[in-house]
Amino acid sequence: MNYLELILAFQRWKEVNPLPASAIALWLELTAACNKAGWPEEFTVRSEVLQANAGVSRKQFELARQTLIESDLLHYKKSARANKAGKYRIIISRLFKKDNRMDNSRDYERDDRTDYGRGHSIKDLKDSSSSSSSQYEPFAAAHKRVFGHPINPKQAETLGSYIDHDGMDEAVIVRAIERAGASSVGYNFKFILRIVDDYFRGGAKTLSEAIAIDAVYDQRKQAAASSPGQRPAKKSFAEIGREME
Repeated sequence: MNYLELILAFQRWKEVNPLPASAIALWLELTAACNKAGWPEEFTVRSEVLQANAGVSRKQFELARQTLIESDLLHYKKSARANKAGKYRIIISRLFKKDNRMDNSRDYERDDRTDYGRGHSIKDLKDSSSSSSSQYEPFAAAHKRVFGHPINPKQAETLGSYIDHDGMDEAVIVRAIERAGASSVGYNFKFILRIVDDYFRGGAKTLSEAIAIDAVYDQRKQAAASSPGQRPAKKSFAEIGREME
């Protein structure tokens, strides 16, 4: 199973089948665990580990698991022995039915437009995102569009090295620029560089891979925000990317 394809299929599926943030976070953690185990038909993970990584309370964890079961995304078999992890099986076919098939990843990328104008961006990027579309845009042009001023030669050389020497698609750098513009309160090139470097260390050299890492990161952040009492370990894009290997 291609992990990135599965993440993208899940993102598309939940657009028409909304799930609570806790259920989304739990599904992502279970999928990461299954990927680490080499995609066995069934696998075990301790509930406490899933609960902590998903950033949910015990009650939220149990409700989220039941939601996934009722949505035909998960099969769970409780262990007959006390203090022993139950067995999980991710139901993949549910995500790849005919009307949810990922035959054209470009269509998904065109639809995956993030609302960048929620009070945290330097300027309203809601209708100007290009990294998630099929339209080509050089990262220097994206920098000027997002931040309102041109990138200097030294900065351009630094970002360009990821393309020339490391084989990263230019669209990934454009996406990093847009995320930096949406997240920071002021211009900070080091923040752009950090996001690009996190993509690189996480193995995201193509736009679809960057989108998949972003999806996991954003869902974990959303789940943590909905569970004020929980403090899950923070994970960078790079750490999330390594989970996908």
